[in-house]
Amino acid sequence: MPKTGSFLHDSFVVENVASVGNTFDVTKFHAHDLYADTSGKGRIFADRVESVLVRVTSLAGAPAPTKIIIRCCFDETGDYTWLPDTEALISTGLTTTTSGCTAFEYKLPIKNVINNDSTVYLFFKTDNGTCTVDASCITWSE
Repeated sequence: MPKTGSFLHDSFVVENVASVGNTFDVTKFHAHDLYADTSGKGRIFADRVESVLVRVTSLAGAPAPTKIIIRCCFDETGDYTWLPDTEALISTGLTTTTSGCTAFEYKLPIKNVINNDSTVYLFFKTDNGTCTVDASCITWSE
């Protein structure tokens, strides 16, 4: 029986990106293969990105970061953007102010017209101070 309806997928990267500050740095990103868990791996990504979650730790500075700004690109140098700079408030933990998370909603289809790849790059910066990005997740539907 053929597939019908919408199917959700995710790419979850757990990798410390330390000393994220208030400017974008091309060495500070998470690479997400949006077909890593499906049979589409290795083909051009052309589906609907639903959301992006970013988890942060080690919030520091005077003042400490209150927002994370992300940029999503088709290339690891950050030149071919598909989600322009977008910010979200950091929701800190209930028992700590040094870690938290942000959530971004996208809900638009994208197609990688730059290269024959399903990998996208998620860059980070803060509004103030520094932090460590220790995890991010991109969810998409087909």
